[in-house]
Amino acid sequence: MRIKKEFSLQHVVEGAYYPGVFIIKIDKVLREGIQYDDFSKEDWQTFVHEYVHFLQDISTSHGYLYYFHKSQLFDLCFYELQTNTTGTVVLPILTEHTKMRNAPAKELLLDFYGGDTSHFRLHHINRIAIEVDEVVTEMISEESELDSEMYSVNIYYDDKDIPYAFGNECIIESMAYLIERYLFGAEERKNELPYNSCEIICQYIYPELLSKPDRISMLCEVSLMHDNCGLFYYGLVDLCKKENLAYLSDAEFVDFCEKNIEAYQDTFELSYDRAKEGIDVLFPSRFPYSFAVNQQLKIFLECGHNFRNAKKLFISDAFSVDDKMAYFMWLINLFDIPILIDGKNDYYGKPGVQNMPVADAVLSILMDRSTECQLRDLCKSSKMPNYDEEICINSPWLQCEREKLCPIAVYFKGYGVDKLEFEKKVKP
Repeated sequence: MRIKKEFSLQHVVEGAYYPGVFIIKIDKVLREGIQYDDFSKEDWQTFVHEYVHFLQDISTSHGYLYYFHKSQLFDLCFYELQTNTTGTVVLPILTEHTKMRNAPAKELLLDFYGGDTSHFRLHHINRIAIEVDEVVTEMISEESELDSEMYSVNIYYDDKDIPYAFGNECIIESMAYLIERYLFGAEERKNELPYNSCEIICQYIYPELLSKPDRISMLCEVSLMHDNCGLFYYGLVDLCKKENLAYLSDAEFVDFCEKNIEAYQDTFELSYDRAKEGIDVLFPSRFPYSFAVNQQLKIFLECGHNFRNAKKLFISDAFSVDDKMAYFMWLINLFDIPILIDGKNDYYGKPGVQNMPVADAVLSILMDRSTECQLRDLCKSSKMPNYDEEICINSPWLQCEREKLCPIAVYFKGYGVDKLEFEKKVKP
């Protein structure tokens, strides 16, 4: 399960992954010197599902978009703060209220590509159609220079009028489920969105693919090299039907998928370069708490980028090896894990990465309607010396006035906005 939107650690029943901050949280109490061979079969199923999300984020165009988008929001917020002439800032800062014309459109576009994220079981499919979303098309055309129609893959189910929008999040979750289910024996899910969504698309368009979960995973992996993953995946499955590609040999199908990835190499390289630029904005090298994160994030992305170029389908390659667990152990040794949080909120991971959530927490304070700093539980459990529950819940920016600066206050000081007065808009 991926936790979307702004960063906020929460209780999880089994496991969760936080994109961009590279946190895997599992509901299992670990011990110092963690050894993965101590995991039970169920633990491995949960961990592998979340680790696949990490691999998706460090090695695909879709994953790289996070840093570029977040850095633009970051620039937008601090531009608004630094150009504030009243001395008082009313939070949250909303993109539609800023001076940057395209900001709301970009945010809307990413949400549109993301598609629905609701988890539920359905009874039956009525139809699946590619349709123009007239509302989103109009909103984006009003907010930007874009005037093209916005198409969505809509799954109509259980005789309802409102469809489920098949988008990027469906691809991500479906691929992780396929690996967890078919390689590690996880409990089978049936007609459950978003986990079965890619299989549902195949069932509707080209059922011959359903007997080959490895190929469905490959199509997911190819689709994640694009902005609008859902629309691209639908197109790939439709192409497979038209050319009857389910009956290709394994080597021929791999070649088909690899050629599709190679065709969009320029997009992948551009996304990678923008991600690195975004990391420099989100984690300035001159700030305390930021330099180590900046370097480590670039190492994660560089490893994913280089490996993707060398092995185009390296995540789905797990289907073709004899020892699935050994393959994932090899990937873990190759890419490492950033932050792993267990059921007691204890942290495991590489030194220097514990501050990866800071930039997201800053954005949450500035753009979210909640007042509470999302790092509060982390600071409390790690016994941060300047932790103050009253301040951290109600007015985190007051940390700037204390003798010792917390990570949040470092950003406010570093960007020169620590002298401003901040007010939270009261919810209606």
